[in-house]
Amino acid sequence: MKIVVAALAVILPGYACMCIPSANPCSVGGETLVFVGRVIVDSGEHFGVRPAKVMVEERLKNVPEVWTEVLVDSSAGGSCHYRLRAGERYVVFASRSAAGRAELQTNACASNFEVSGNEHRLEALRNQFHGGSPQLVGNVLKSTGRYSHERGIEGAVVTAISEKRKYQVVAGAQGAFIMRDLEPGRYLMEVSKPGFAADEEFNRRWTGRLILNKQAHTIVPDDSEPRGSITLTAGSCYMWDLALFADGGISGVVTDTKGTPLAGVEVQGFLLDEKNKMESFPMKVAKTDERGRYTLAPLPGGGFVVGVNAEPYRDDSVHRATYYSGSKPAGTPEVIRLAEGQKATANLELSPPRVEAQLRVKILNPDGTPHRGAYVSLNNMSGQERGHSREPSGADGTLILRAYVGESYLVEARDSSLRSGKPVEFRGKASVRVEVKEAEVTVVLREER
Repeated sequence: MKIVVAALAVILPGYACMCIPSANPCSVGGETLVFVGRVIVDSGEHFGVRPAKVMVEERLKNVPEVWTEVLVDSSAGGSCHYRLRAGERYVVFASRSAAGRAELQTNACASNFEVSGNEHRLEALRNQFHGGSPQLVGNVLKSTGRYSHERGIEGAVVTAISEKRKYQVVAGAQGAFIMRDLEPGRYLMEVSKPGFAADEEFNRRWTGRLILNKQAHTIVPDDSEPRGSITLTAGSCYMWDLALFADGGISGVVTDTKGTPLAGVEVQGFLLDEKNKMESFPMKVAKTDERGRYTLAPLPGGGFVVGVNAEPYRDDSVHRATYYSGSKPAGTPEVIRLAEGQKATANLELSPPRVEAQLRVKILNPDGTPHRGAYVSLNNMSGQERGHSREPSGADGTLILRAYVGESYLVEARDSSLRSGKPVEFRGKASVRVEVKEAEVTVVLREER
C-alpha cells in the first residue's frame, strides 16, 4: 500500500524563503481555510509591517459564516512575507493561529493568488468545493530563461491525453485555459503553438507529491507517475501550468585548428542576466554529431554566450575553455543577441585536447603533520576557480583532484572549525604547474588571526 503525503508549504531555516512545493493547490489540507477576500488594510511592502485586515467576500472552505472581517498574518517581517495589497481581491489559503491569537496565518509558500487574471482558477476551486466534475486549469507561460517565466501565450493548444480520451482547449488571454467535465484518470499534458517550442524541462517537472518510503522511514518524491502527467480524481480540480519557448536557437560547427569536424563535443549556451553578465550555468547544452554540428534550441530572446567547457567554476573537459569570439579577439566572448524566434550561427575552433592528470594535494600543519578536515579549490593563475574537492581531507591530509597536463594552478586549502567554542580559520596556498599525469603539491595551513 502506498501512502501519499501532501507536500506542505514549509518555511525552511535560512536567510531566504524556501518552500516545499505544494502538490496541487486544489488538494488543500483538511484544516486549511480557503476564502475570497478584499484587503482593507495592507500588510506592507517588501518584508511587510503588519497583519492585513481582509473582508471575507466568499467562503470556500472551513470559514465560519459569522466571519466578515479577519486579520491575516502573512508572515510580515520575514522573507516569506506574502504581500496583501489594499484594495485587491485574493483567494487566501490560511490556517488558524496559535491559541490566544485572533489572526489567521499564511505566507509566500501557501497557494494564495490574486483573483484578477485568475478567475479560471477560482472557478475550478468553486466547482470542486461544490462537488462538481473534475476540472483542469492553468496558464501557458512564456519561458524567458531556464527557470524564469512570464504570462502568457494566447492561442496555444493545450492537450490532455488519457488511456480513454483526449481533451483539447485553446488558451485565452494571458495564456489561461480551463478544461471542464473531465473523466477521472491520469493525463499526459502537452502544449503547442506554431513558432514556439515546448519547454520540456518545465512541462515534465515533478508534481510535488511526496510518499512515505517505509524501508528508509523517509519522505521522498513520488515518481510513480510519468513526468508531465497529472491525476484527476472524482470531484477534484488540478492546477497545472505549461510553458513554451519562442522557437529561437543557435547552431554551428565545431572543428579543430585544421578545420576537421569534432564529434561528441559538448557545446554550452549561457544566457546573460539582467546585469548583462553571463550566468554561471548553461541554459542549453548540446553535443556535436559526426560532422561536428550542434544546435542549441529552443532559446528565448536575449543575449547569449556560446562556448565549450565554459562554466566559470568547473573544468570537466580535455578541451580548454573556448568561447565563440565572432569579430572579437580570440578568447573574448562575442555576445549573440537573439530576437524572439530568431536563429543564429556560431562556429567554434578548438585547440588540441589536453591530457587529464591527477593532482595529489598534501595538506600539512606548520609542524609537518597531516591536516584533517580541509577543503581544496583549484584556481587558474587569474584566480578563477576551476575545480574543488567535495569531501574534506582525511587522516593522511591528502586529497586527489582532477587536473590537466600543461596547466598551472593556484591551490587553496582551508578549514573552518571550532576550537574551545570559538571559530578558527586555517588557510594555505601553493602554486603548481602540472607536467605529468600524476602530479603532487604540498599546502601548509596556518591559522588566520
